[in-house]
Amino acid sequence: MATRTLNDHGIETEAPIEVAFWTNEEGSRFVPVMMGSGVFAGAFSLEHAYAATDVDGRTVRDELERIGYIGDEEPGQHPIGAYFETHIEQGPVLEDAGVTIGVVPGVLGIRWFDCTVTGMEAHAGPTPMALRRDALQVATTLMQEVVASALRHGPHGRGTVGMVQVHPNSRNVIPGRVKFSIDVRNITDERVDRQAQEIRDLAARLQAQTGLSIQIEPVSTYPAQAFDEGCIQAITRAAQRLCGPAGADRHDLHSLQGRHQPQRNRGRTARAHQCRLQCAAAGDAGARRPVIRCVQ
Repeated sequence: MATRTLNDHGIETEAPIEVAFWTNEEGSRFVPVMMGSGVFAGAFSLEHAYAATDVDGRTVRDELERIGYIGDEEPGQHPIGAYFETHIEQGPVLEDAGVTIGVVPGVLGIRWFDCTVTGMEAHAGPTPMALRRDALQVATTLMQEVVASALRHGPHGRGTVGMVQVHPNSRNVIPGRVKFSIDVRNITDERVDRQAQEIRDLAARLQAQTGLSIQIEPVSTYPAQAFDEGCIQAITRAAQRLCGPAGADRHDLHSLQGRHQPQRNRGRTARAHQCRLQCAAAGDAGARRPVIRCVQ
């Protein structure tokens, strides 16, 4: 869409523009998240990404082969000068603030964990409440702490439990094991680590109080990242030309999505100046002006 619009208007850019679609950037099916860009930047190897499996045991390699998307170019061996990503805003911040354009100065630090609470399965009828080892009840207490900790560390604290697996998942059986995801984020690594530690502290107390096993395993860690100031200013100037100064604001927004996180290339910054432009193809909710949000 972006390159087609440039061509339609006869705009000649100072450097060539290429379009890339990264595989598994959201991490909804496979771990690690930001897989395609991560391999490109050298954050992890191609074979590591190929070996990742989904909940059904299917690998990335097998699924790419199945749909005919196994490529032959060496990842990362493609020089680029700057990197911008077009995307709609996936949150409600701009609309809530009444701002058409928000220029985002950085990305939140992210920590992902898997938590497993193990109790004992038992029949729901004959088992008295005092004698139960209900994994789900303990797990829900910990889930609530994920949210409560984020609220204590606002305004940029985030805490999400997005995946829950209950075993044996039967209507009349007390759950014996619960596995759930933990996603915590904040504006600095210190704050996000503090949130994670508060969750671990409660898990230790719950384990001591109930006798149930609680295991919290780290999955992914992404540091908080400031964006390239040159890219941010470029987006700001362009946005103000489109909408005027009132429509473009360096609003107090930080990138909330994991896939906005710049990848690091093993000791050096990624090849691109990381800045992200989120742009709706048409006006948002009937707005007459285009909605553009710069993130990285």
